[in-house]
Amino acid sequence: MNSYQSTPDKTLVLSFKLLSDWENTPNFDLILAEQRKEDNSEVTDMTAFTCRNYFRNKHYIDWLIKTKADKRPRGRIRRVLGIALSQLLDAQLEPSIICDTAVRFCKKKYSKFDASFVNQFLRSITAEDFPKAPYEVTLGLSHELLAHWKKTFSKQEIEDIAEILKTPSIMTARLSPANPDIEDLMDYLKPLGLPEWAKNFKIFEVTNAKKFIKENNNRLYIQDPAPLLSIGLLNPQKGEVIADLCSAPGGKSLLIAQLLNGSGKLISSDFSDTRLKQVEENLAGFSNCEIKQMDARKPSIPKASLDGLLLDVPCSNTGVIRRKADVRWTFNQSKLRELSELQYEILQASSCLIKPGGRIVYSTCSICPQENIQVVERFISANPQFKIDTHKTLLPTQDHDGSFSCSIILSH
Repeated sequence: MNSYQSTPDKTLVLSFKLLSDWENTPNFDLILAEQRKEDNSEVTDMTAFTCRNYFRNKHYIDWLIKTKADKRPRGRIRRVLGIALSQLLDAQLEPSIICDTAVRFCKKKYSKFDASFVNQFLRSITAEDFPKAPYEVTLGLSHELLAHWKKTFSKQEIEDIAEILKTPSIMTARLSPANPDIEDLMDYLKPLGLPEWAKNFKIFEVTNAKKFIKENNNRLYIQDPAPLLSIGLLNPQKGEVIADLCSAPGGKSLLIAQLLNGSGKLISSDFSDTRLKQVEENLAGFSNCEIKQMDARKPSIPKASLDGLLLDVPCSNTGVIRRKADVRWTFNQSKLRELSELQYEILQASSCLIKPGGRIVYSTCSICPQENIQVVERFISANPQFKIDTHKTLLPTQDHDGSFSCSIILSH
């Protein structure tokens, strides 16, 4: 077997494993991170692409198998077909290579009978154009997520969001506020024209990731534009004391530290000791930053000591489905209720840390009102000494993720 043939085989084997793991632990980012610790090769890259494409097309793939298969295949064979169909839909390889690889996998791992079934199904699918599916299948959203969004968004808004979510995110990078010279990187960068909420920052689309990463030298930080909304509302000023209580992996803390420019103090914390390691790497070299493990519901920071507080709370991630493609299949109402309660607890518990005249910026990477404005309004109702200054929901676009940010002011 030559190397060209072996790469698709390895990709299928690893895709099968990771999707099997996902069914038991439905967090693909976590599973992929563990895999990259063992092997960060081209095969892992191809597998990540294949699996994410599977999640984007899962509704259509399930419909295709249901309507085109002669009989209902077992779960393990459905998984093989799902991988092959996701590759066919994206034209990752020649159809014959995809089919042969899937058949070879089944023959070796299972039986000639399974291999024959897979061969017959895939050959019949590739013999004609892919059929058109019913409207709701084409949206590529789980039944539960679609039902939830129908309560919030119009039909046209849902269609627009669903269309965006079918495409992978572009890589973007934010220039340090120190405005270093990046002329040597401009062959790999394309400036993004950002709206008013991000006008104070410089963001570029990265057009050649490998070369950019090799030559960047920390002048730009890989970051989606959407988080700039919350930092813009927080508006850190030199000399202020600011905390970021749900900081991992630390991109927002890094920008706050850069804006403080060595003055004042930044307290950057997270519940997870493990995730704080990335925060420590991001904030290395900033002497005015304190990094600590802490439960944001029980903050160990003196009361009325902060000028500003960023609460980028845990959420359902519905605004970043382009990056976390499996979220559309793990979303559920029960988890949403749990998250909104946790979000309220964090906001309520940490609000005492703000000085009179200070501000809290509450943010999520969700586009669901239950985690966003409804949490803030519940908090304001219970704490009339606070008031909403401004808030904004960003729906995902080709240039940025979806998110929500709200600035909350404590009266003097």
